[in-house]
Amino acid sequence: MNASSSKWLPLGEKAMTQTYGSTRKLIPLCTTRWNSMQSCFALLLRVRTALSVFEVTNKNAHDLPDKLIILEDAAFWSELKKAEEVIRPLCFASFMLQSDNNTFADVVLCFRELYDKFVASPISDGLVGLLEKRWNDCELPLFLLAFVLHPGNRELLKELHGSVANRMWDFALAYYRKPFDRDARSIVGEMSEWMRGAYTPFSLANFENLATPPLAAFWQEAKSSKERAHLEPELPELAGYVGYGCKYSYLRAILLSVGAHSHCSAKQDELRKSKNDCSCSGPSTRPRPT
Repeated sequence: MNASSSKWLPLGEKAMTQTYGSTRKLIPLCTTRWNSMQSCFALLLRVRTALSVFEVTNKNAHDLPDKLIILEDAAFWSELKKAEEVIRPLCFASFMLQSDNNTFADVVLCFRELYDKFVASPISDGLVGLLEKRWNDCELPLFLLAFVLHPGNRELLKELHGSVANRMWDFALAYYRKPFDRDARSIVGEMSEWMRGAYTPFSLANFENLATPPLAAFWQEAKSSKERAHLEPELPELAGYVGYGCKYSYLRAILLSVGAHSHCSAKQDELRKSKNDCSCSGPSTRPRPT
């Protein structure tokens, strides 16, 4: 449609105006960014009725591009909807993990969110397998320890499988040795207090709107409170080490490795052939998922 802006694009916009009272700008599909691709698919689905009206109205025109005939095909719209549903959680995860303050704990939550969404997908077998493979490629003890030591996840600790919870002490001992080059003296006892919810009465909510990021401020206060009690805490040091070890480039690599072989790769060529000249998207900046 965009390839013939002098004729078909105005007719498409006219169909949208007649159907909805307003129009949406049509731009080519961007296949290199999840956010743009998801926005494109979602907006196409929103104007499906108008585009179908456009196709029916103009299908007998001798010069109607063959690619636009697909707009009347119910199978095309069904596959487009499936593709959008697969891309949406990847898009949300990508958006969530763009902050400089991301931690390994955020990665774990994103994996869980992707898993929940992919399990509910009609093509869950392939997607879940790819996600599980990428998860198993990660340094799981480090990721799980970071998840457990994030104060925002304390309520979720109740959901941990018993065998995983029992390994946290081993993980804590091992990862304490790495940066500090010494054996921990009190980390097992401190981890036990933390897992029971008895380590500190504070929560992340107590440290919002400060110059220091809430997570760092939380552990600074936890350390100070123990020192005021004449203790030498080790858990805050460990939490700081595992809490800030993850950068966006690493997280992005995780998403790309999962998404590159998702349902999109199987359907993308088919969809691209039919939509390259009639696709719709949102702003060129990075939008929130639609």
